[in-house]
Amino acid sequence: MPSQAPQAGEIPSLLRAHPFLRALPEVALDRLLSNGARREAEIGSVLLRQGEASDSAMLLLVGAVEVVAETVSGEIRLARVDAPALLGEIGVIAALPRTATVRALENIRYLNIGKEVFNSLADESPQILRHVVGRLGGQLKSLNSAIGVYTDALVALEKDAFDQGILDNLNNPSAELVNFAETFRRMAEQIALRQRQREELASAAAIQHAMLPDPLPRDGHGRFDLFAAMRPAREVGGDFYDAFLLDANRLVVTIGDVSGKGVPASLFMAVCQTTLRMTLRGPASGIGEAVEYANELLEMENSASMFATFFGAILDLRDGSLSYCNCGHNPPLVQRRDGTVEAMPPDGIALGVLSPADCRTRTTRLDPGDRLLLFTDGITEAHDPLGELFEDERLHATVAGRRNLDVRQLVEGIFEDVDAFAAGASQHDDLTCLVLAYRGASSGP
Repeated sequence: MPSQAPQAGEIPSLLRAHPFLRALPEVALDRLLSNGARREAEIGSVLLRQGEASDSAMLLLVGAVEVVAETVSGEIRLARVDAPALLGEIGVIAALPRTATVRALENIRYLNIGKEVFNSLADESPQILRHVVGRLGGQLKSLNSAIGVYTDALVALEKDAFDQGILDNLNNPSAELVNFAETFRRMAEQIALRQRQREELASAAAIQHAMLPDPLPRDGHGRFDLFAAMRPAREVGGDFYDAFLLDANRLVVTIGDVSGKGVPASLFMAVCQTTLRMTLRGPASGIGEAVEYANELLEMENSASMFATFFGAILDLRDGSLSYCNCGHNPPLVQRRDGTVEAMPPDGIALGVLSPADCRTRTTRLDPGDRLLLFTDGITEAHDPLGELFEDERLHATVAGRRNLDVRQLVEGIFEDVDAFAAGASQHDDLTCLVLAYRGASSGP
């Protein structure tokens, strides 16, 4: 219901309910009332606008208003003010633009007091100046207190020492700062959360790095060259590779990609790497049998339903015969000595999905001068700013164009071409490559 206007004789006694107005001499209050322009406003009306010149103060007689700060993120409600109340007087005395917007919450009645009238009254009545200075002092006190609390909180954030106790100190800010305090709380909680996430990702990256072979195996007879590299994306993934000698004449190379991201993926990657190393070094009669046993172990306790694509091969350094097993992984490439590039046929399902996985052993041969390239889908699924993928055709062209480079230069060239194609687009998967060059058995035992 609209607020009823007070009778003329009721106004002075109504205003005396306000502490500041109660302290004014009778003459000053009479001048205030006689020189103020009586006005009414409907609910939702803007009475004072933030940023505009403070050309008047307003004396709220009946109703309630809200005081809001207009920010780039939208309005922030600072306070509700009920009649009787004096508003806008600080800007008038201090000659400052409006620092907030005042809007009617219901139908209101008020006196509009022009700047010259209000300043004249202030010159004659020290109580007005004391009131304004008191208001400013209270705001400065609140601001200084808040700055202290927020400074302590920022220092704690910087030192990674932010905890719930610091958040509790922000529970009772002044009315003017309540929304800022809530925003700060949310920001601080997000920063603290991201710090913990960074720590987890750093741990995952450390696990990932620790499980890679360092150094890669070398052959004193010069029968092979080997180079591998992995560049993690901003989010830690689950790529892995391995290389080791089973004996003096047999070299194992593997590559894999675990489903998921972050710490769970890095942990499952460590489990896959360890399990495969154990089974491949074990008494199995061939690579297919060893990988099938690894899959059985991984699937047995895989309550998280994670899986890993995998490719593994055993190269006999005496004659270049290669036995291999592909479990849902990107088909590796073979670059022949004449520069032609062939994709090995895809086969099998990922590890950890079901048992038995029917891990088939296939065979091929590397002639002296041939190279085997293993890679993960972070290479072929890298994308440019428009979302186009790098794909297999570009990878084949990259490999073919670097036929005369050594294994390290080939891997680095692949990364360079992917980066050039991506043109700065953010990538969300690891880039991993392993290149094995077979030199022949002429110098072997």
